[in-house]
Amino acid sequence: MNVVRRIAMVIGGTVVVALVSALAVPSAAHAVLSALMTVANPSANPMPVQKVKDPVANFNIRVA
Repeated sequence: MNVVRRIAMVIGGTVVVALVSALAVPSAAHAVLSALMTVANPSANPMPVQKVKDPVANFNIRVA
């Protein structure tokens, strides 16, 4: 019975660590990504973007 109890404790501990890391990692990853985008795309020199009104209008199709 002592072996079963130890195995259950290991499995339970692993599940708790997995749940805590699953809840904590997305916010940390979001913070790191946000910091990288702020450095790579500062407001003084923003990245050019284009609004898409009609997706078909963006394709230059030439029929010869």
